[in-house]
Amino acid sequence: MAVSLLIDGHDIRWIFFAIIAEGGGGRGEVKGMQQVFAEPEGFLGALDGFLNRQGEKLPDVDALYAVPGPGSFTACRTSIALVNGIAWTRSLPLFSIPPLSAPTVEDVRDALAQAKPVLLPLAPAYDRPPTIT
Repeated sequence: MAVSLLIDGHDIRWIFFAIIAEGGGGRGEVKGMQQVFAEPEGFLGALDGFLNRQGEKLPDVDALYAVPGPGSFTACRTSIALVNGIAWTRSLPLFSIPPLSAPTVEDVRDALAQAKPVLLPLAPAYDRPPTIT
C-alpha cells in the first residue's frame, strides 16, 4: 500500500509524525500519528520508533510532507535536514505544509489540503533572526 509520511518538527520539545495511506495530498486516510517528546538530536530515533510502532518501513514511503517552520531555529533546521535527506536519497516528492495547531486528525487533513510541492532542498522558515550562542 502506498503511504506518505508527515513530519512536523518545528518545536524544540517535540516532533510529530503521521502516516497517510493512499498517498495523502488531502485525499488519503490518516493511518497513524504520534507526537513524540524528544529534543532535536533524538528526531531520527523518534522517527524510527514511530515507523516501527506503525508497522511501516521507510522504503514503503512514497511521499513526504514537512513543516518548514516557523519555530525553533534548531528544531526546524534539524527536522528539515532529516526530511531533505530522506527525500533526496530516495528521490521522493516533497510537500511543504503549514504548522499544525494541534496534533489531531482534522489538523493533519487541513494541512494536507494546503500542501505545496517543493523542489529540493526545502529550506527552514523562521519568523525572526536566529539566536546563536
